[in-house]
Amino acid sequence: AGWKLNGRDITLTQAGVSWPVSNFNLAYDADTQGDVWQGDASFLRLQDIDTLISWLPPMLLDRLQRLQRMAPQGDVSKLAFAARWQGTKLDTWSVRGQFQDLGAQADAGIPGFTGMDGELALDQTGGSLTLVTRNGSVTFPQLFRGPLYAGTLDAGFSFTHDTTGWRIASDNIEIKNQDGSAKARGSFLFPADGSSPRLDLDATVANVDARNKSAYFPVGIMPKEVVDWLDTAIVSGQVPEGSLSVHGKLADFPYDKGQGLFDIRFHLLHGVLDYADGWPKLQNLDADVEFRNQGLSAVVRGGNILGDDITGAKAGFADLREGVLRVDGGARGRKS
Repeated sequence: AGWKLNGRDITLTQAGVSWPVSNFNLAYDADTQGDVWQGDASFLRLQDIDTLISWLPPMLLDRLQRLQRMAPQGDVSKLAFAARWQGTKLDTWSVRGQFQDLGAQADAGIPGFTGMDGELALDQTGGSLTLVTRNGSVTFPQLFRGPLYAGTLDAGFSFTHDTTGWRIASDNIEIKNQDGSAKARGSFLFPADGSSPRLDLDATVANVDARNKSAYFPVGIMPKEVVDWLDTAIVSGQVPEGSLSVHGKLADFPYDKGQGLFDIRFHLLHGVLDYADGWPKLQNLDADVEFRNQGLSAVVRGGNILGDDITGAKAGFADLREGVLRVDGGARGRKS
């Protein structure tokens, strides 16, 4: 038993804004294998989704609660979907389409985002996603304090789903914004058993402005003591080049027992470091810095403190959480 609904040359107006003329098909069928929904649409404006969803049967409304919480917005074209339920369990499904200026609120581990253009093809076994954006953002409350902005973003992702869980991977992510540029590759595994996600990420950065560093700290997996020190210690500076590697489960960070790797390396120029209350700031630093798991080390090539030049200094924290800074080196006074 079932039904079909077809629309041709449809124009929908919501709050005084009209959709372009579009077509759609929607079908429902019920058999011994379950309930089957499928459809397609030449155009869909997602910010009007609440009105459209309210027309659906109550059985479907309960299953679309997450979608409603995420409040998607943007324009979708060439949309096609299919889904089969066995009772209340979603069995097989698929969705594909193109989108422009796509956005959604973060919900239950799924990042939020704005300003995304691209194409999606996905089903219960996996799929692909391409993203291109100009002036977009990503919000990931589990990791970062606020939105991460991208002046430009070009990326391609693959999805795979098996007994281990969902894996999202990319061989090429390129991002630029007012604070610098980055290239990355990696994968994110969301285990089927609900345990901590695993991140495997390798990235390089260039021409980074250190003044806005706090926006990029993954505070959701960093000890509070480390975050507090980094927020205040690194005052300013330029990073012409650097790298980031993260390999391990998020719950195991900072990997002080060898469960994974967290490694940030960068060259700092013209840096200002306010490393401890009551101590003079280090000025005009030229240094190679490495964060590795729970520790930090730096080799200072040049700089000054209280007007004296720093020569051949090394500094570091064996464990940032303990707050014990060790410095080896010297300073040479300037002739007056």
